[in-house]
Amino acid sequence: MLEKSYAFGMGKARNMMEGSDITIIGTGSMLYNCLEATKKAEKKGINAEVLNVNTLKPLDDMR
Repeated sequence: MLEKSYAFGMGKARNMMEGSDITIIGTGSMLYNCLEATKKAEKKGINAEVLNVNTLKPLDDMR
């Protein structure tokens, strides 16, 4: 659940969960599945990060 102060950013990803082993990227209704996948990964010793991408194009410009 996003806080009330959340501002939508075109082309900007939001870190929903910190992790160091893998990154799971989701958008829209699939974000719930991504967060659930982190629970399964954790049981196997995998620390997963989850990114919520509001838009698929453009993605964050890392330059």
